[in-house]
Amino acid sequence: MNITRNSLRLPVILALAVALSGCNALTRLSSVGAEPPLTTIQNPTLQASYRPVSMPMPAPKPVERNANSLWRTGARAFF
Repeated sequence: MNITRNSLRLPVILALAVALSGCNALTRLSSVGAEPPLTTIQNPTLQASYRPVSMPMPAPKPVERNANSLWRTGARAFF
């Protein structure tokens, strides 16, 4: 029983070490309660390299009529 307990202890310790090394637990715990660092909001239109872009509107799609159908696409009611 003692050999089994010792043989399980090493893999458990290694698994915990690998799990804790993948995250920054100490850094995260030290910053509990502090505000997160934020970047300032910048207006891109005020930059010298800003060029406004005008995009063309897409062509309107023709309405497809279903003469003998109870359901019309885009209708709010069934009948």
